[in-house]
Amino acid sequence: EEVVPSPEFRLAVLWLANPDLTLHHAALGSPEHVHALEVTDRLVAEVSESVEAHEDRFDTLLVVGSDHGHETSGRSVHIGSWLAANGLEREQNEGRVGVASQGTSALIYARGAARVAVEGVLPKMQQEPWAGSILTGAALAATGLPADTLVAAVDTTRHEETNDHGVAGTRWLVEDGESSPEIGCGHHGGLGPAETRPCLTWGQPAFGQREAGRPTRLVDIAPTILRFLGEPVDDMDGAPLGA
Repeated sequence: EEVVPSPEFRLAVLWLANPDLTLHHAALGSPEHVHALEVTDRLVAEVSESVEAHEDRFDTLLVVGSDHGHETSGRSVHIGSWLAANGLEREQNEGRVGVASQGTSALIYARGAARVAVEGVLPKMQQEPWAGSILTGAALAATGLPADTLVAAVDTTRHEETNDHGVAGTRWLVEDGESSPEIGCGHHGGLGPAETRPCLTWGQPAFGQREAGRPTRLVDIAPTILRFLGEPVDDMDGAPLGA
C-alpha cells in the first residue's frame, strides 16, 4: 500500500521470517509447517496483486525467492569435541583451530602448524558415521569458499528415513555448543537434496515463461536487477538473466 505505488522507490526488499523460522522448531510436513507456508503465500500474493494493480504506471520486476530449503535433523554431533578428543584440544583452547557450525555442515579453520595437525586427523574423521563427505583442496575451492585459513568443510551424512509426516531424509546436525540441538525439526547448511533446492521466480512481461538455458548462481541475481534498473553490471561476478 505504501511502497509499490510510490515513484520514490526504485528497489524494495521484503524479508519474511517464515517458513524458515517455523521449520527450525517444527517438523517438515507438520501442520505448523503447512500453516507457515500458507501465511507466506498470502503475503507474497498481496505484494503481487499490488504490483499488478499499478502496472499501468510502473514497469516492475517482481522477484520471489528463498535462500535454501530444509532437511530433517535426525542426530547431532559436536565436531569441536571430536577434534579435542583426537589431540587438538590445546589448539582449540589457544585459538589456532576453530569449528563453525553451519547446521547440517561445518567449516574447520586452522592457522600455522595447527593446519597440518587438522589435516592429519581428517582421514580418521571420514570414518565417522556423521561425516558424509569432507571437502578439501580443489573440491573446497570449487564451492567458492576461501582456502587460506579454512582447512575443510564437512557435509554431514544423510539417512533415508521418513518422519511422522511422510517427509523422507534425515541429516546429522552439527552442534554449536551454545544451545541444545533440536532433533526432528528442519535445518540446513549442507549439500542435502532438499536444502539445496531454493526457489526463484522472476515476474516481468519481458522475461516470459522459459528456462534460463544455463546453470544459474546466487551472484546472478544482483546484475539481473541492476540491468533492469538501467544500471551498469560490468566487473560483477554474476551475469544478468532474462531479456
